Amino acid sequence: MMKDMKEMIVLLNKWQFKPDYRVEVGNRFRDLYFLLTQDFLDKDISLSISGLRRVGKTTILYQLINYLLDIKVNSRQILYFQFSEDFTNLEKVLHFFFAGFTEEEIRRDNFYIFLDELQYVRDWQNILKSYIDQNAKIKFVVTGSASIYLRKRVKESLAGRILDFTLPVLSFAEMIRLRDDFEGEYSFESIIKSEGDKLAMFKKFQGERLPYRKLIGKYLVAGEFPALLPYLDDLVYCRKYLTDGIIDKILQKDIRLFEVEKEEEMVALYRICCSNMAQMINLRNVSAETGMAYQTVKKYLSVLKKTFLIDGVKNRQRSIRAQIKSQDKVFSLSVNLTLSMLSIENPLNPPYLDFKGHIIENFVYNSIREMGEVYYYNLASKEVDIVVELAKKIVPIEVKSNIKIKKTDTNHLFGFMQKNQLTEGYLVYGGDLDKRENGELTIYLLPYWLF
Repeated sequence: MMKDMKEMIVLLNKWQFKPDYRVEVGNRFRDLYFLLTQDFLDKDISLSISGLRRVGKTTILYQLINYLLDIKVNSRQILYFQFSEDFTNLEKVLHFFFAGFTEEEIRRDNFYIFLDELQYVRDWQNILKSYIDQNAKIKFVVTGSASIYLRKRVKESLAGRILDFTLPVLSFAEMIRLRDDFEGEYSFESIIKSEGDKLAMFKKFQGERLPYRKLIGKYLVAGEFPALLPYLDDLVYCRKYLTDGIIDKILQKDIRLFEVEKEEEMVALYRICCSNMAQMINLRNVSAETGMAYQTVKKYLSVLKKTFLIDGVKNRQRSIRAQIKSQDKVFSLSVNLTLSMLSIENPLNPPYLDFKGHIIENFVYNSIREMGEVYYYNLASKEVDIVVELAKKIVPIEVKSNIKIKKTDTNHLFGFMQKNQLTEGYLVYGGDLDKRENGELTIYLLPYWLF
């Protein structure tokens, strides 16, 4: 086993023996890469990156390694290792690596340890904690496809020692940047946080995005995963990649980490979530309809969240207790996977027309979910699809699939704004940029392809 491990380390760490060696991972970088290199990689704290399969976590690790080599970090002090079901011995990897240094070198030098797919290693947090507590110069950067924080105490034991980052699927903006080198000046987030003339800024934003408007359909089908960007016109290949390479791997392999008893029940529940994307799900109704025990449905829904397939948001209520007890509105964290699961090839003209609104709402949610705390609002049948709470601002968003907006389409949004003393709201739909005013209240009508 030691010989096999040595061969693996030599194979995976060629820069240790050839300092000029660089891993060929291209020059297209996810947004998270820039955040880590600019603000976190040089700090005395370890980092974890978790997220869905195939979103580019391993690529980012290699790009970070190339970055360190380019800024002249000693190549011997950088280690990369990828774990699997067949190899889970983290202690042996670290012991073997540090055996190549003297005690003085270990005390004096900085070390960068990149550990990929760490979810396969049992009690990894205690091993890392031991090394970090003994030597603050050892910096770990770790990844996991399924949530690597499977138990609450894992995160608690590493508090103050490691910062957690989630790598989501590609947003539409990130897709066109990677695919077409698009660098825009504006974004929805930057505009809503601005105090300037928002309509004027939205017009400029629309002008930037207009050349890429027709890509939105292809993005919804297959544009969320970096490896598929060259193949957006090949629906057969993309569907095979999404189904066999991601969905099946999660529902047949990753769920083993969570002691799922019946794989077929998990698949059935995920299909239900896909069919009800951007809608509230009553777990007791699901239990009754499927024959699964209520606690099993609850557990499996939690697993789908921890494997980054779905997310759930609560109803925004004044009472925290009522908010916690409210039904989750379930969103898919990958529209691509949901459409593949449901065999929908044209998301802008799905078999069930009302489902188009749910697809667009889910797309908008995924685009804004990192902005702040996200809720939906439903009180006495008065609903607002998405409510984002920022530090100093509440942002209500209503989503429609129609090309034209009737006066009644804005009633709930205006009502929510009046109740919460807001002056601005946003309605996302299939038409053109516009606005509606009611006294001092303004609703901006935004084409969904601006997200």
